[in-house]
Amino acid sequence: MRAMGPAWTYQRVRGLFEHKLGTLERRLPNADWCDFDVNVNADAFRQRRIWPIDVHAARQQTRQFPDPALQVSLHDLLHGRLALFGGKQRAVGWPPDWHFNADDGHRLPASEHFSRIATFGHGDIKNFWEPGRFGLVWLLCRAHFAGHTDDAAELFFGAVRDFAEKNPPFRGPQWMCGQEAALRAVTIAGGWSVFGASASDDDVRNVTRLFVATAQRIAVHLDYALSQKNNHGLSEAMGLLVIGLALPEHTSSSAWIEKGRMTLEREATALVDEDGGFSQQSANYHRVMIHDLVAAVAISQHHGIELPQCRAALDRSAEFLHSMIVRDGRQPRYGHDDGACVLDWTACAYDDFRPALQEASFISGRALPVEPGPWDAGLPWLGCSSPETVQRDDRPCFNRTVFSQAGLAVLRGKDRRGVRQYASMRVPPAIFRPGQVDAMHVDVWIDGFNIAIDPGTYRYNADGDWSTIPLALGKYHNVIGSDGQDLARRVGRFLYIPWPKATVEEESSAGDSERSITGLWGRPIGGIEKWRRTLDVTTDGIVIRDRVRCCPNCLIDLRWQLADGVVIDAPDPVLEPSHFFRWRLPIGVVELDVETDTPEASLVLKHERAGKGAAGWYAPRYGELAPSHRVVAEIQSGPAAEMIVISRFRLLDSNELSI
Repeated sequence: MRAMGPAWTYQRVRGLFEHKLGTLERRLPNADWCDFDVNVNADAFRQRRIWPIDVHAARQQTRQFPDPALQVSLHDLLHGRLALFGGKQRAVGWPPDWHFNADDGHRLPASEHFSRIATFGHGDIKNFWEPGRFGLVWLLCRAHFAGHTDDAAELFFGAVRDFAEKNPPFRGPQWMCGQEAALRAVTIAGGWSVFGASASDDDVRNVTRLFVATAQRIAVHLDYALSQKNNHGLSEAMGLLVIGLALPEHTSSSAWIEKGRMTLEREATALVDEDGGFSQQSANYHRVMIHDLVAAVAISQHHGIELPQCRAALDRSAEFLHSMIVRDGRQPRYGHDDGACVLDWTACAYDDFRPALQEASFISGRALPVEPGPWDAGLPWLGCSSPETVQRDDRPCFNRTVFSQAGLAVLRGKDRRGVRQYASMRVPPAIFRPGQVDAMHVDVWIDGFNIAIDPGTYRYNADGDWSTIPLALGKYHNVIGSDGQDLARRVGRFLYIPWPKATVEEESSAGDSERSITGLWGRPIGGIEKWRRTLDVTTDGIVIRDRVRCCPNCLIDLRWQLADGVVIDAPDPVLEPSHFFRWRLPIGVVELDVETDTPEASLVLKHERAGKGAAGWYAPRYGELAPSHRVVAEIQSGPAAEMIVISRFRLLDSNELSI
């Protein structure tokens, strides 16, 4: 309670009692679809565009920047294979089997009230929920705009009919989470805005009933979602607002609109920092927040309602996101990554953040920061009839290096050959609950390639060694530890105490290629009393200096999670001890050199590869694992009370390889 506060604690206790006493089931009992009929004129509803999409512009954008994989993706979808979480395809069936876990074969009951279904114990619940978000709608719309199919409308309505038949109100796993229900409704509203004119009377009933049931599902438990102070509350408030705007005929429409509007305006102010970061401290959830607010503002404006606080939050978020992007739309990963891309309108890769940047910039009234390209495909959905004529300003946004409220510091520069270098450091202020123990973690990029990496998430629920989300721990990030202690103690699946906290102590610059940031970790870690980390981008590489004050003969581990590549020269503590690790990457051979300034200290460098347990693995996408290199410097401080450990990353010249 001390860490999370009384409101969060109250909602958790309340939720436990509601499940035990069946309160939620009494408030939302199993129902039939006819219980959610709306007195709506079918012909009028067919012509209703809930989203402000300009279909002609969407078609032009799709054909101007064609996606070579689109036809294959459509073929795979109709043969029951769907890419989930921005990664590999899974055999989900067509229409998707809404109660089946395609990863491990688990099946959940379709007739059980959602409150009686456990979140854990049958594989990862997200494998059930992801197809139920109806992201397939965006694929069908893009295929329709590209002219790859004449059946997109019937495929869309067929999927909605199947969902309604297999998921009656409040039964089965697809009703367990209010956020999932909200995102599904808003995505179906997108499909309706493109295909609604060809809907049958039954299709009108299916969609309007689904909207009403979803609004009721959200309304009874919105307080619980809001207590989490993250994407759940935003998504559910956005869903409630959109459904109210889509169905003005419903008696609760005005109440849904007002509740959604007021909640979004308040939460956008509270959860989006003044420097543009998001409470959830995650690169991907920052995009989820942007997508939620983009949808809310665009649809509200289309129906004559302004959301000024949401627009202001998007303006701040766009500047922050622009400052984070490295190259090709990618940015350092930080925090949890669950594979979400709510508004998947473009042909861009999952880890390309330019679409979100363009959309947030357009809605907030900023000049578009990226030149025309496939990342503009979402703009027609927001009412932009001519993306190519929108004002643009594609100058780099590198004015700031420290985002103290968001908890990130970034440095850019060039080495002596002009190769671009980029590094970031996590300095979380402990304002909101952290997702991962990644304070003081450093990401290193050279020539646009991620060298020192964040391990990702893998799964929120898995078996064996992966059952507790181990990649969230500090020992799998690029940080230090002492005497086996982590930066924080896990007390729940998503909860650590005390909250990891760091601050930026100093920032300096000596031209475009020499920049420095110093972060301070103030709490003891095992035998370490104080830890300062200085990040330097220099003409001779990226240098990290860890200054520690510790007890005599303190045992310290410095860990580096590194991109996979061919090993050129690795340390062997027994056969060939050394202080550097060299490996070949697509950009060339990179060297990591680790040393200490204290002669009395002993330093042993070890190289680890993927094996049993989480060491040597990272998650490139949610639900996927890949090997990485893990280099650990084991240091015994000796009698010294203070020492500096220096790590240097640099891209080697060809003549250095022959030495």
